Amino acid sequence: MIGVAWGILHLGVGLADGRPWLPTFLVPLVSSVAYTWLFVNSGGSLTMAVLYHFAFDFYPQFVLYELPTAQNVWAQTIVSLAVAVILILIYGVNLQRSPVKRAAVADLG
Repeated sequence: MIGVAWGILHLGVGLADGRPWLPTFLVPLVSSVAYTWLFVNSGGSLTMAVLYHFAFDFYPQFVLYELPTAQNVWAQTIVSLAVAVILILIYGVNLQRSPVKRAAVADLG
């Protein structure tokens, strides 16, 4: 649900920037899998998700700088999809935190 909302929010900025609508919607949608995994597996820290977001937003400027904007966005979509598929294949679709296990307390009466 977060990915859908995030994808819709990114549509306005992407379309104003001249990007194609489908990858502009798909990148945040699919990236939400990686952000969720990073958040959950770092103990609820936003730092890793923020660093991943920064790296993901700026790597095209250094790696894919010769591509036109439309091809660059499609390349980001493919990378996002690959990361999400790998995480789901390794860890499954349940990327939520596991319930906290509480120790049983004996009733001494």
